[in-house]
Amino acid sequence: ASGARTLGEFLAGLRRRQLEEDPTIRIRARHTKREMYAKEFDLLVAEQRKHHPELTDAAIEQLRHVVFDQRPFEMDEARRAAAPPRANLHRAPSVKRCPLEPKERCCPKGLWVAQRFRLLKEVNNLRVSVNFQPDRELTDEERKVVLEELEAHESRKFDRIRDALQKRLGLGHDPAVQFNLERGRRNKLDGNVVEAKLRKAFDKKHAVVPWAEMPEPAKERLRLALVEDEDDELRAKLEEAGLSEEKQEALLSWAPPDGYLAYSRKAIERMLPLLEAGASEFEAVQQCYPKSPGGDAMDRLPPLSSKETPIELRNVTNPLVLRALVEMRKVVNAVVREHGKPARIIVEMARELKQGKRERDEYSKRVRQREKEREEAASFARQLLRGAEPSRGDILRVLLWREQEEHCLYTGDPIPMEALLQGGEFDVDHILPRWQSLDDSYMNKVLVRRSANAGKGDRTVIQWLGEDSQQYREILARAKKWGLPGPKVRRLQAKEVDADQFSARQLNDTRYISALATRYLELLYPPEQRVGDPRLATHPKAVSVCSGGTTAELRRLWGLEGVIPPMTDLDGAPVVDPSETAGRKSRADHRHHAVDAVVIGLTTPSTLGRLSHYRRALEKGAARGEAKLPAPWPELRHDLQRHLVHVNVSHRPRKGLYDALHEETFRGAVRDGRGNVVEGRFTTRKALEDLSHKEIAAIRSKEVRGIVERRLRDLGWTQGAKLPK
Repeated sequence: ASGARTLGEFLAGLRRRQLEEDPTIRIRARHTKREMYAKEFDLLVAEQRKHHPELTDAAIEQLRHVVFDQRPFEMDEARRAAAPPRANLHRAPSVKRCPLEPKERCCPKGLWVAQRFRLLKEVNNLRVSVNFQPDRELTDEERKVVLEELEAHESRKFDRIRDALQKRLGLGHDPAVQFNLERGRRNKLDGNVVEAKLRKAFDKKHAVVPWAEMPEPAKERLRLALVEDEDDELRAKLEEAGLSEEKQEALLSWAPPDGYLAYSRKAIERMLPLLEAGASEFEAVQQCYPKSPGGDAMDRLPPLSSKETPIELRNVTNPLVLRALVEMRKVVNAVVREHGKPARIIVEMARELKQGKRERDEYSKRVRQREKEREEAASFARQLLRGAEPSRGDILRVLLWREQEEHCLYTGDPIPMEALLQGGEFDVDHILPRWQSLDDSYMNKVLVRRSANAGKGDRTVIQWLGEDSQQYREILARAKKWGLPGPKVRRLQAKEVDADQFSARQLNDTRYISALATRYLELLYPPEQRVGDPRLATHPKAVSVCSGGTTAELRRLWGLEGVIPPMTDLDGAPVVDPSETAGRKSRADHRHHAVDAVVIGLTTPSTLGRLSHYRRALEKGAARGEAKLPAPWPELRHDLQRHLVHVNVSHRPRKGLYDALHEETFRGAVRDGRGNVVEGRFTTRKALEDLSHKEIAAIRSKEVRGIVERRLRDLGWTQGAKLPK
């Protein structure tokens, strides 16, 4: 009715009309911004209700929700410039529910309690080796020193922690002291960044009352304000606390950590005293929430959607993983019904999940290098965003920009620094179309001019430009000149999306399935028999994992390759040529999973010990014939082959109707004008393009036959002649 095109124009018009009618309206400065807007909204609505009776309470509340409780998803320069530096502009529009307090949302990482919870959890899991002795837990004095170091600093390197322990407790220096987390190539522990920022600001030089002397209620007020308050409110509280203007500006320009923890603030505050006393996260959850999902042993695996299922399993969305877990649940529950709960379950993981020490060290080194590059990119993006916390997309753009030497890969145009994070002129493109390859990895992404990205569309680079084009050759030359990784260059050279390119993604799915399957199966057993917490290793683990590589090696050493009897069809002919699978595993016959299951079931700790001795003998130069690892019993191969004959492979049934009940060429009876069946005559369906010239006259429907003949005559056909091509 007002002619406004947007809600903003509508409200602006209301405000102008209201102020014109009553110019005495003023909003006092003592109100916060939200209170000011809410007061103005109420005044406008009260006045407008006099003229518009249709403004019901429900309509007003809906309008209030739209105005005050919505947040725009688009990121533009105007919104970025208007936002306070600490604003979390990239927060997800929805936050997951807490698995322990279902009515609560998960806690932001920036809150002090979240930082303290994370810090205590890591320190309580820290182990130390002194003078090359086995790892042990920290003593109360050692734990106190480590916590004080991490509370006072945003992060602390292990060398500095060792120095503090040496100075205060005389513990010793490296290599006499080593922490368990260092073996993963970590060189530092993250501290409580909120506490460290405030402690650094409120020093004796810049604050009337130093942080160490401030009462706890005042500290808590400032901790909360630093993360949640607007600039004006925070500045007022800092000034009231006696902080210098210089330090006020430093805190105002700081952005808290982004993201959320796995639990709500309510759950964290409930568990925090136990962690302060040295309990692990597992112990705290069990003590505070004994009835939490998955907290007790179950008689059957519950459905993934059940409230009894832990939140991390309920939140699985990958369809391949979901299908694997659902099918596993059916099989396991059937085994439990028939034979009772197994004493032990072993999960075979993908071979790449378990690697040797050299591979693990190399992998850790690559991970640390990538983390360092991401930290540098995040710091650079923070400068471009004037202190605001960068999103994952911002960090990705910086990484690609640096990798491509600040140029567009497709056009060679330079990418200005000021246009890098705006997202208007340059895009992140998937080299291989994502909808075809399902490849969202870093190796499939490049930073390019938006116009070039639009021209390429959902095609490979070769399909877009042609393999012999000058522009394509220039793209490859730039990629090699900049030293782009080999996987990216190979994607640029791909003519089309090949199914083999899904292998990496399928392997990741397999790894994910293995980890979640282990967590799912643990629900059948009490907590002390689960893999999760090594501190509860007072009972044997009911669910354990083994390496696919170990299974393959034992299968070969025990002579079980080629043990599966040939698979034949109904006529007794082999489905797979025996010469193709002689002496090795055949994956064409799904019974190979049964063979692997037998090997896994026979893989005991003593078996692994004998395998270790066998490998050591080979390393010392023993001939392969001399070093042996015999099967658990001599007749294993014979017994297994005898039982495999009776193994039937069960496939998941397809539910519902997918196909026609019969082929379209099925013949039907011909009836005369009275409806009686004409003996010896049948009808059949045939595509027009398959008709011969002799079959035109046999078309049963006069109408259809007439249409076909008229169309053919238009094309120059005469009765009895062959059909035109």
